[in-house]
Amino acid sequence: MYVVAPIPHKKSGNILKTLPVDKFLMIDRHVPVKADFSYITQEFFQSSYAAFAQLAPAIKKYKKMIYYHRPNSDTPDEILQAFQKFVKDFKIRHSILPEYTIGSIEAGNVYFTINNAELWMMLKDSKFKKLKLGSDVGLLSHNDEIVKEIIFDGITTYSTSFEAMAQKAAVFVLGRKRYRKRFRPF
Repeated sequence: MYVVAPIPHKKSGNILKTLPVDKFLMIDRHVPVKADFSYITQEFFQSSYAAFAQLAPAIKKYKKMIYYHRPNSDTPDEILQAFQKFVKDFKIRHSILPEYTIGSIEAGNVYFTINNAELWMMLKDSKFKKLKLGSDVGLLSHNDEIVKEIIFDGITTYSTSFEAMAQKAAVFVLGRKRYRKRFRPF
């Protein structure tokens, strides 16, 4: 049995297609493979766009949205593409920066990061500058975690149900039931 969470790379597909399709389950990130295999993976473009669109009224209350996207990282490019489409469609002033600089958080902006270390720096800077989350400054993060529900009265996140993905993976492993599903964050 092969349960693989691949890292997107130009060689990944060729390596994965060598696995027996009846014993191979791709989880988490989806890498195109020319084979009839099972997968339980995340879908990033449509789900990210939908999350941004749902949050548009709150985002429009701020003067600018800043997305920290690290080129050449393992962050899905589909999230960047969804962000670019969203800001264009909803006419949102924005910036795309490679990383957060300590102390640069400003009132009137909404910030989006996938990187938790950056999120913690933003929270620390917000506290130091006495900025109130949700009114002075907005923060949006990907992947819900229990700590994000608790700190600063909660951080706005969107995330895939990893519990549901794990349950489907267990069904595949235990019963070899073929499964093909792309999960969308809620």
